[in-house]
Amino acid sequence: MFQLTLRRLGVVIAGLTLAASFVFHPLKPAYACSCVAPPPPQEALGQAQAVFAGTARSVVPAPNGVLVTFEVEQIWKGPEGGQFTLATPGSSAACGFEFVEGERYLVYGVAQDGQLSTNLCTRTALLASAGDDLAALGEGGAVEPAPVVEPAPVSAGQPWLPVALGIGGVAVAIVAAVAVARRRTV
Repeated sequence: MFQLTLRRLGVVIAGLTLAASFVFHPLKPAYACSCVAPPPPQEALGQAQAVFAGTARSVVPAPNGVLVTFEVEQIWKGPEGGQFTLATPGSSAACGFEFVEGERYLVYGVAQDGQLSTNLCTRTALLASAGDDLAALGEGGAVEPAPVVEPAPVSAGQPWLPVALGIGGVAVAIVAAVAVARRRTV
């Protein structure tokens, strides 16, 4: 007959907890960034939904990347008003452009997954490094500065899941230990 020792019970509980973690929080595939060279500035302007120069005022993590709010200074296409928010993937490995608060950028925004975003595959660049683009695009329209409004924090998925799995695992271990202890006394 199979005898359930405390050691075997621990291995079984650890295995079940690990299996449950994969069921409730499946792994997502990871892809490296791969781009074709962006088109020349005028062609990129035609393909983009928004092209503007502005200062990154806030960089906030979001469930699928990062939301960046800009104070728009010059506009060639797109946003109306002095402030504009768009998305970018969360890391350069996912082609995300790494914005720094307070830095000035030339941004090419494209429609992606139902929202306006930018990435490493566009001509988006630090404004100080975008001289060729600025010369090709010509004079953009001036924009009245808007008051800076910080975006509301966005939840980062399911932070409760690892805690719930840990608590569940501990509860199962306690119940199993009590059951084994009772069985030995009988």
